Amino acid sequence: MNRLSHSIILLLLLTATVKPAQSQRILPAPVKKLTSHKPVYLKDREMVYAVKLYGKKAEFVKHDTLIFKCNLKDRHPEVGQTECIWRRKADTMKEFTGVTENDTTVWIHPPRFEDYRVLAFSPFPVLKYPLKAGSTWNFDITIGGDWGSKDLMEWKGLKEFKAFYKLLGKETLSTKLGKLECYKILAEGSNDFGKTQLVLFFNEKYGFVQLHYQNINQTSMQIELIDEVFLNPLLQVGKK
Repeated sequence: MNRLSHSIILLLLLTATVKPAQSQRILPAPVKKLTSHKPVYLKDREMVYAVKLYGKKAEFVKHDTLIFKCNLKDRHPEVGQTECIWRRKADTMKEFTGVTENDTTVWIHPPRFEDYRVLAFSPFPVLKYPLKAGSTWNFDITIGGDWGSKDLMEWKGLKEFKAFYKLLGKETLSTKLGKLECYKILAEGSNDFGKTQLVLFFNEKYGFVQLHYQNINQTSMQIELIDEVFLNPLLQVGKK
């Protein structure tokens, strides 16, 4: 059974490192040029997501709209990471982050500002190739206490947040972009503060099209892709 395990130190920024069985931290290994599949997160394209937030009693709280944009800049080319931005549609708040895409893995940082701070403690959107029903992997992160807060949880030093993923199979979703064949992934997180869950739907053209979160503070969140916008007309060819 193939398993992928990562360790990430979250202080002010997130830096990924591979975590071997002996739990030794090593520098990210250089990755080869993406050859096993077409890139999913195209540069200079905006992905528009509709968000529904729910409270601790499953009551609806509010709607929101998020934009995820991949810039032309490579943030960490040695591991296949491109600089990206999460922002609200009104552009009142933005967060620079990254998407990592190489021959073995696709993963993105979730938004982590304002209402979305809680997502730092849930499983990250992570996919491991090859896409095969029944395959499993791990993605663990180590988070510094600076990310804690009184309304969520507080701690000193570093805490480990573990996540286990299983690819359940394929499912066709009816979306704003039409019917999309997706891979359904169940991610379950655990840490000293409790358990979390994330159900992911991944499409090979659009990436993560739906994310269903059960958060550490008993709230939930649904994030769904509803549109894509190419900022450079020459990149429209990517839609074909």
